[in-house]
Amino acid sequence: QCYRKALKLDAGKFDLWQQLMLIEGSLLQTDSLLATSNAAIELFPDQPLVYYYNGIANTRKKNYEEAISSFGNAMKIGVVNKNLAAQIYSLMGDDYNSMKKFQASDSCFELALVFNPNDANALNNYAFYLSLRGVRLNDAEKMSMTANEISPSSFNFLDTYAWVFFKEEKYMDAKTQIEKSIQLGGDKD
Repeated sequence: QCYRKALKLDAGKFDLWQQLMLIEGSLLQTDSLLATSNAAIELFPDQPLVYYYNGIANTRKKNYEEAISSFGNAMKIGVVNKNLAAQIYSLMGDDYNSMKKFQASDSCFELALVFNPNDANALNNYAFYLSLRGVRLNDAEKMSMTANEISPSSFNFLDTYAWVFFKEEKYMDAKTQIEKSIQLGGDKD
C-alpha cells in the first residue's frame, strides 16, 4: 500500500513502479501486476523491466501471445543484464511450448543458453520439453544432467532427469533419479 500511496504523490519515479511490480510478482498478485505493468508501460515505454513484468503477468494468465510480445519488446529496447536476458528467452520458450510452437520454443531456449549456459531452469525446462516430444533425447539427457549438477537438491530437476531416462528406456537410471527426487520431497508435489 505504501508504494501505491507514494505513486499517487509522484508517479514519475520509476524506482517506485519497479518495487511495486517486484512485490506484486513475488506475491503472485497477477491481476495487480498486469494492471501496474500496463500503467508503467504508458509512463515508461523505454524501460525493459515494465515489459518483463507485463510478460510475467500475461504468462501467468495464459495470455501467451501477449506475454511473448511484451518479452520481445523488452529485448528490443535492450536488456544489458545477461541473466535477465536468459530468463526472458527461457520464459518465451515456455510460452511458445505452451502454444505448441516447438521450433520457436527451441530457438528461445537456445538463445537463453547463449546468454547463460548455466541457467538451471532453462536447461531443465528445455530438456523436459524435448523429452515430452521424444526428440533429441541425448541432448535432453545432457541438459538435465547439467541442471542437476548446478542444483543437486531440486526434486523437480531430478524428476525431469528420471523422465528423460525413462524416455530413453534406461529404466534403472530413471528409477535411481526418481528415488532421489522422492527423498528430497518430490512425493509431496
